[in-house]
Amino acid sequence: MSDTDRLYQIGLSGLPGSPSLGGRGSKWYHPCMASSTWSRALAGLALLLAMGCNGPGPTASRPAPDLSLPDLEGKVTALADLKGTVVLLDFWSTTCQTCLHELPMLNGLQERLGRKGFTVLAVCTDDLASDALKAFAAENRMSYPVLRSEGKAMPGYGLYGLPQAFLIGKDGIIKKQYMGPKMPEEVLRDAERAIRAAP
Repeated sequence: MSDTDRLYQIGLSGLPGSPSLGGRGSKWYHPCMASSTWSRALAGLALLLAMGCNGPGPTASRPAPDLSLPDLEGKVTALADLKGTVVLLDFWSTTCQTCLHELPMLNGLQERLGRKGFTVLAVCTDDLASDALKAFAAENRMSYPVLRSEGKAMPGYGLYGLPQAFLIGKDGIIKKQYMGPKMPEEVLRDAERAIRAAP
């Protein structure tokens, strides 16, 4: 089994307690990670309120709302520039435990499909400085593009919880929306189907 497949099979199990996944030994540790499910839910609600109202989100079979955000180097990346590529647009936070557990799965997905016209495009909803987020991405070996929302609302995407993701086809149309934890096998199957589809 290759390292890529092993990473992918880790899926949502992650590496509980690992500093790279926000454990107590990590500088990215947040108290809500060690609290009860109820407390984590309240923390997530507080984060969403801080982000502001994003309005109703797009549905499948509709064009993905465009967004233009800076990457870790400060270069602005527009979703429209990726037309012709299958994109898994993933909204996440460094203080979201489920988001952190998904990092190995997303890394594996990128490594497995990245050369086939696919990319994960991760939008961090935290209001973190570029250097801080860059250090986090390096510590977690994130192998896909990471954009900074700078704490701003994402109009048109209706973010009511994290993680939340959208699979966007080569034609810029949303093929599927994922609310909450993603099932690795389902995402892989959906992405491969989108890659095989005609532009």
